[in-house]
Formats: sequence, structure tokens, C-alpha cells
Amino acid sequence: MIGLRGEFDELYSSLFKNPEPYKGIVLALGRRRDGLTRDEIIAATGMGSGGDLSRFLEELEECGFIRKYHVLGAERNGSLYQLMDNFSLFHMQFVSKKRRHAGNYWTASVSEGAKHAWRGLAFKRLCLEHVRQIKDRLGISGVAVEVYAWRQKRGGSAQGSQGVQIDLLLDRKDGIVNLCEMKYTDGEYSLDKSELDRLINRREAFRAVCGARRSIHLTMITSNGLCHNKYSGNIQSELTLADLFGE
Repeated sequence: MIGLRGEFDELYSSLFKNPEPYKGIVLALGRRRDGLTRDEIIAATGMGSGGDLSRFLEELEECGFIRKYHVLGAERNGSLYQLMDNFSLFHMQFVSKKRRHAGNYWTASVSEGAKHAWRGLAFKRLCLEHVRQIKDRLGISGVAVEVYAWRQKRGGSAQGSQGVQIDLLLDRKDGIVNLCEMKYTDGEYSLDKSELDRLINRREAFRAVCGARRSIHLTMITSNGLCHNKYSGNIQSELTLADLFGE
């Protein structure tokens, strides 16, 4: 772990002549996993809103560190920037927060919630990088599809003070929207009533804002399949990790 502590700084120094603004953007995005708007990046980093920021963002996107994606229903300047680089995320999650480590840190902490959260985060990033395969497996590769995210800030009428974030929406020209939920588990994912209620609430919050004319399909993307129980019948489409890498 000691050897990893300096790798973050060395990575950005090797790519950018002046790495500090790039690192500032990355660190700000790493603290908000669902992404930040341009205005939110300015507020979080204290940077100006001029051409330099545009260049920093474009170069980070070209290098694959971040992605820019459109939020359904938002104006152009409402697009979100999201950190996609797994090494930077790993560094923020496990290295920079742990200043001193016992020799058996990894074996002693294997059951910690942070590691489970990391696997879920990494799986979600993997899914977002394989949207083409998702469309293929859903049988909609021949349908015009717009790929979006959607979020409703805290205080929205549909969800009270909780807010809603949907990371992957496939808005199809055939009038169907696939609302994709991505879950990593060691075995089959078992949908329970509380999770189903949460999914339905998210669907209805989205429907209330974006219109009732679309048919919204709940779509589960899991690492090892969906356990078929009395709640799973509410899921219209399901995919697994294998589908992301199938021929």
C-alpha cells in the first residue's frame, strides 16, 4: 500500500504539465459519484468558468478519466460530468483515506462494507462502459436509442426530500424507456419488497416529470443473475455480467 500512495500524483504529473487543476476536478467528481454539472464543478473547485475549465474537462474526457453525459429533461448546461477512472476512484476510496496500514490490512478488512461498496461501484462503471452490448442483448440494436441519466434533486415533489438518481436510461424511439438498475452480488441477486418499492418509486418519479406516454421497463443488470421469486416478476428485462462480454 505504501507504494500506491504516490501513484495518484505521479499519474497526473506524467500526463499533464500542470496537473493540479485536473486533480482538483477529479477529486471533486470522486466525492459525488453520480456526477456534477459544470456549475457544481466551479463551486466545488473554485475555478473560473472560462476557457481553461473547458480545456481541462475536454482533456480529462479525451483521456478517459471522466465522461460527459446528458441528463434527460435538462438544458445543455445541465449535462453531468462523472469520474470513470477506476484507479482514481480506488485511490480515493482506499489509499488516501488510510494513512497508516497494518501489514494484514487487506485480509483483515475483506468483509468491510467499503469493499462491498467498491465492487458495486466498479460493476456499475463496467456496465456504463458496455452500453452497446446491453442494447444488443436487449434486442434493440436496430432501434434508435438515446442514452441518458436522470436525477431529481432533494425536495422534488415526487420523492419528498430524498432525491432520485438513475444512472442509465435507454430512451428508445419505439416509445419504451429501459430504466436500468445495476447490482453486484457474489451470487444471484434476490429482489425483496423494499428494493422493489424503491425501484417503483424511482420509476414513478421519472414518469411524473418526463411524461406518462412512454412505457417504462424496469431492467436489472446483475453480476450473477436475478433470483426468480415473487418480486422478480415486476422486472421486464434482465441481463448478467456474461451478457456484457458475450459475442
